[in-house]
Amino acid sequence: MPKTPTGPLVLVISSDVSAIRFFSAFLRVSGYTPYDCLYGPEIVTVARERQPSLILLALEAPGNNDLLLVQQLHQAMPQTCPILLVTEQSNDPQIQALDVTTIIPWPCEIGKVVEQIDALIGHLKQPVERKGFLYRADNPPSEVLEIRRRYFSNDL
Repeated sequence: MPKTPTGPLVLVISSDVSAIRFFSAFLRVSGYTPYDCLYGPEIVTVARERQPSLILLALEAPGNNDLLLVQQLHQAMPQTCPILLVTEQSNDPQIQALDVTTIIPWPCEIGKVVEQIDALIGHLKQPVERKGFLYRADNPPSEVLEIRRRYFSNDL
C-alpha cells in the first residue's frame, strides 16, 4: 500500500473518473496530496472546507456552468489559490473567458502539468521514491506509462 502523501493539497476536479485517477496518481508520486472531486454542485463547498493550495480543473469540453463554477471558486477561495485548467478545448472562446491562473492544452506531457503546479504553489521539487521507481518531471514517456500501469494495477 502506498504511503499517504503529506505535500500541498491539490483539489482535482473533473466529470471523468479516469481523468481524476490519472492526475491524482501523478500528483501523489510527485509529493502532493490530491483530493478527488467529481464535477458537481458540492465542489465549492469542498474547496471552502479543504482549503487546497491549488485547484486542478480538468474539462473535457466547455459548458455553460464552467464560468459560474470558476466564479464561485474564486469567491470561496483566497486570492492566493491558483486554478489550473487542463482541457482539450484550450482555444475555445468560452475556455479563454474563464478567469483561471493557467490553461494547459491536453494532451500534453504529464510532467509539464506537474512542473506548472510546482511553479504555481512553490513546491520544492524533490523526487519521490515509490517501490524503487523514481518519478521526475523529465521522465521519458515510456517511464510515465510505467507509472500509469503500476497505478492502475495498484502496484504503487
